[in-house]
Amino acid sequence: MFKLNTSWLLAAVALAMFGSGFGCGKPESDATAETSAGAPKNLLLISVDSLRADRVGVYGHTPWFTPNLAVTPELDRLALKSIVFDQAWSSSSWTLPAHTSLFTGLDDLGHGVINEAFIVDPAQQTLAEFLAATGYQCYGVFSGPFLKPRWGFGRGFERYESAMMGPTEVEKQMLEWRENQVEAGLPEPTDEQLALIKRHVTLWDVTSPRVNQKANRVLEQVAQTKQPFFLFLHYYDVHYDYIPERANPALKTLFDPAYTGTMTGQDWHGNPAVRNKIPPFERRINERDLQHVEALYDGEIHWVDTHIGAILDELRRLDLADDTVVAIVSDHGDEFFDHGSIGHRISLFPELNKMVFMLHIPGRTTSPKRSQQMTSMMDVAPTLLEAIGVDDIWTQPMGSSRLSAPPLANAKGVFSHLLVDTPQGLRLIECWRGERFTVMRPFTIDPSTKESIRLVQKLYPDKTPAYYVYDRQQDPNELKPIPPTHSAYLHAVQKMATDFDLQKRQRERVMLSARAGHAFRIRIAQCTASHGLE
Repeated sequence: MFKLNTSWLLAAVALAMFGSGFGCGKPESDATAETSAGAPKNLLLISVDSLRADRVGVYGHTPWFTPNLAVTPELDRLALKSIVFDQAWSSSSWTLPAHTSLFTGLDDLGHGVINEAFIVDPAQQTLAEFLAATGYQCYGVFSGPFLKPRWGFGRGFERYESAMMGPTEVEKQMLEWRENQVEAGLPEPTDEQLALIKRHVTLWDVTSPRVNQKANRVLEQVAQTKQPFFLFLHYYDVHYDYIPERANPALKTLFDPAYTGTMTGQDWHGNPAVRNKIPPFERRINERDLQHVEALYDGEIHWVDTHIGAILDELRRLDLADDTVVAIVSDHGDEFFDHGSIGHRISLFPELNKMVFMLHIPGRTTSPKRSQQMTSMMDVAPTLLEAIGVDDIWTQPMGSSRLSAPPLANAKGVFSHLLVDTPQGLRLIECWRGERFTVMRPFTIDPSTKESIRLVQKLYPDKTPAYYVYDRQQDPNELKPIPPTHSAYLHAVQKMATDFDLQKRQRERVMLSARAGHAFRIRIAQCTASHGLE
C-alpha cells in the first residue's frame, strides 16, 4: 500500500474549497494553426442550458428510434467548419457557477459564486466589461432564472434583456394550472403549493422565439455600425421539464413515433412514477418509458438547434457572418439515471460535467478540426479573445487560450467542483480530469461544528478511500472506480496533487472585494478550520 505526503493531503482538503480548473493538454496542430493575423472582430457566444454533449450529433449522438433523423443538424453543420473540443469540461454541473466561470475565466471557488447567496464579485471583471473597455458594443439575451442581472451577469452590456415570460404571462399560466386542478376534482392548493408552482412555471416557458426576436433586433442595429460587437445568447428550452409539444406539437413524437405509453416529461423531478419523492430516490420508471423521455429531451434540443440555425442565417443575411466568430457552449448536461439519479446539480460525472464547445473562426476554420486538449470552462473566454484578435491582455482568467497549446510536457488536467447545501451538511465534490484518468474527492461538512470533515462514500463497503479514480480509456462513463491497490491509482492522485499546487498559486492573485470576499472567506474558514479525516 502506498503512502501520500501527509502535508499535501491536509492541504488537499482545502482544495475542496480552493480547487482548480487551470487546464491545458495535448496540443492540436490544426487548432494551434488557427491564430494567424487579421482575426475577425465580432463575437457571437451562444450558451445552451442543460445540453449534454453526447446528445449532439457531432459528439456521436444518434437517436434510438429515428437513426436517420438528426437531432442537431444546425450544430452539426456549423461543426463542419469549426474546431470541436472533445475534452471540454464545465466548472460545475449547474447554471449559476458555470456561467460565472464562463464570464470571469475563474473556477467556481475563485469567483466564489458557489450558490444563490453569492454574486459576481465587484472586484472581478466580466467578459462583457473587458470587451466594452476595448471598444465593443455588448449585448446579451438570457432566458433562464440563474442568468438574471441580480447575480452580476448584466455588467458591461449596453442591453442585457430577459426572454422569459413576464408577470402577466406567469399569472395566466398559474390560472390555467388552478383551473386544471379544479376540473380534475383536486383540492384547492395551499399557499405553499402555489408558491412552488409559481417557481415551476419557468420550466414550462418556451423562450427560444423571444431570444431570437431580441437577438435579431440587436443584429439589425449592429449591422448599421462599424464598431465591433459581442452578442451573448442563452437558450433555456432544453432544460427540464421535457415538454417540447408546448413549442411544437410535432416534437412530442418526432424522435419516438411508435411510443404508446403514458409517460410524459411534465413535472420530471416530482413525478412519483419516475422515482420516490423522498430519499432514498429509488428509480420507478421502466427502461422503455425512460427512453421516451429522453426522446422528448431530444425534441427540445432539436427546437433550440433550429433557433440557433435561424440566428446563423440572420448573420449571413446581414453580411455579418464573414466577420463574426461563433462559439457554442453548454453549461452542463442532464442525468437520466446514468448514475442512479435525474436532473443536474447532483454529481460531476460526464453526463453532467462534459460540455459542448465548438468554435468557428471565419476564413480559418473552413473544415472540421477536433481538439483533444483538456479544456475547462475557464479556458473559453481566453480562447475567444484570441479568436477575435483582441490585442489587450486580460490578466484575470485562471484559464488560457486553447488555440495556443503549450508543449505536451506542460499538459495539465482540469478541475470541476460542486457544492450543495443538504440537511446532512455541505456536500462538496471535487473532480480532476487528466488525459486518461479522473479523480474525485467527495466530502460532507458537519453543519453543527462546521469543522468535522467526513468523506462520503457508497462504492466501497469496507473502507472509505480519499479518492475515487476512474480510467476513462476503459470506463468512459466513469461507472466503476479502480481500486486503491491498482498501479495507476497513486499515479493519478499524484498528478492531481501537482495540478493542485499550480492552481493554488494561481488563485493567490484572484481579486476579492472587501464585501463579497469577506463573506466568502468566513464561509471557507468555517469549513476548513479543522482537517481531521475519519
